Amino acid sequence: MGEKEYVLQQNESYMDFLQRALGEQASGNQVKMIDVLLEIIIPEISAASYSLTLCHQAGEINIAVSHSGKPIKSDILGILKDQTDRLHYRHQSKDQHTLKISMNNQ
Repeated sequence: MGEKEYVLQQNESYMDFLQRALGEQASGNQVKMIDVLLEIIIPEISAASYSLTLCHQAGEINIAVSHSGKPIKSDILGILKDQTDRLHYRHQSKDQHTLKISMNNQ
């Protein structure tokens, strides 16, 4: 299976987004883990505008969360890092940030 990319649509909840993006292609535990991660992230950035992108292929799921406003707190990033295979948080400018999370498909 080739790589597929999904983008959060306007007025779509992140749970509907996950269901649309992952559907039957990820294990139930994996969907739950991604849901928990987003439940941690979304409240941290909910006052700002944000976008979600999810790419998956046979071996890996990658999630990118781009947002404006204040950066995500370092203690929250530490929690996220402990639960993922790879995490990278980039600051394009003072008010624009991108969090990338990678998880192996198990």
